[in-house]
Amino acid sequence: MGEVIKMNECLERKVYSTYAELADDMVKLAIHGKTSVAVLFYEDAIEMLKELLLFEDVNAKSVVINEPEYDGYGYEYYITLDDEFNIYIEPAWHEEFKFDNGKVTPEGYYGTAAYKFFIDGEANSAILKKLEEGEGVEIEFLFKESSPLEDLEIPDGLTEEDWKILLDNTKLIQDEDGEITGIALDIFGILAEFFK
Repeated sequence: MGEVIKMNECLERKVYSTYAELADDMVKLAIHGKTSVAVLFYEDAIEMLKELLLFEDVNAKSVVINEPEYDGYGYEYYITLDDEFNIYIEPAWHEEFKFDNGKVTPEGYYGTAAYKFFIDGEANSAILKKLEEGEGVEIEFLFKESSPLEDLEIPDGLTEEDWKILLDNTKLIQDEDGEITGIALDIFGILAEFFK
């Protein structure tokens, strides 16, 4: 992951607790004739695609998501939802990697334009220089809250990798006030990981 984007006065901070909330905000913008772009990493890009496709009028026009294990791409993706409810997903980073003394440079990123941007808080700050801000463009950060599960110690008998698989397939159940009322395990997700 790149360096963490630094907040400044022109940027608003917003925390999304679910992908559905972000998808809903993007669809609301499309309803009002505005294009939005989410700048997310691999797993988040896949989850956003799933959430956006749950909306009746939304169509996937062009989706390019590279499996990091196979091609080594570990940078951000642009998830665009245009004013006609079309989804376009593409790597934000050029194939010819551009570095300067080991640091990512803005020239390595493609430019993109939108009315509103939703940017993962862990995205590289170099990406900000490639976002084309037209009139009325707002830039908003997407920050992930860490799960209380991540603070738990690894139980005896589990490897760190097995513990991560378990955590990745565990969801907290919360009431309207955000109080944790239980947990849900994705048994099929866990089994799929263990029997790869």
